[in-house]
Amino acid sequence: ENVGDIYNSLLHRVNYADALMAIGKLSEAEPKMEMAYYKSKDSGYKHAYNIACICYANVLSCLGKTSIALKYYEEGIDLSKKINHDWDYLYGRIWRCLSLSDFYDKKSIEISKYCEKEALDKGYDYLVSLARTFNCICRYNLGEVV
Repeated sequence: ENVGDIYNSLLHRVNYADALMAIGKLSEAEPKMEMAYYKSKDSGYKHAYNIACICYANVLSCLGKTSIALKYYEEGIDLSKKINHDWDYLYGRIWRCLSLSDFYDKKSIEISKYCEKEALDKGYDYLVSLARTFNCICRYNLGEVV
């Protein structure tokens, strides 16, 4: 921020909070991701804003704040679609499936399979793997044999 590179500063905030989430420091990740979300929203950098929405939703979902997380998933997914950022669009939809399965929404399995196919068609190997993994978790959450 001090050198004027606002865009990368915003992405750094998101990635830092995402790393805290990844190592299980959810209580530290939540306020940092919330700050990243608000700073990105106010910045005018739509790509930073869309991924901040999705990653903030991920943290909230992991904290069990699923109904709140769904609001941020929708915001990030909608913006990703508007700016044609397919990778973030699919990433948000895949994570959203996991949250939907917390509410026993059977569509979560179908949606994750569709996202897997779409990621496969686009060559997004990481997202294919994520969708497959989350599909298993969704099925488990819904009481299906995995």
